[in-house]
Amino acid sequence: MSDIILMSVKEIASLLGLDRALIASWNHANRLPKPEWLVSGGKTPVWTEQTIKKWANSDEFVLSKIDTRAKSRLSK
Repeated sequence: MSDIILMSVKEIASLLGLDRALIASWNHANRLPKPEWLVSGGKTPVWTEQTIKKWANSDEFVLSKIDTRAKSRLSK
């Protein structure tokens, strides 16, 4: 069993090789999956790495925006 890795908007941006502001705008536009938790007084969304990888790998829009290195990170 693998460890649960938590991801904020910043970590998602790093994983996908995209700008943090773009990921934040996707979150505000409800393009990201529903966060598993809201921390820091309910204002900061947090997802598991597994949720983000599953979402990114199944979303053609996201796949069209990321490069080969990011796609490689999604498969690990």
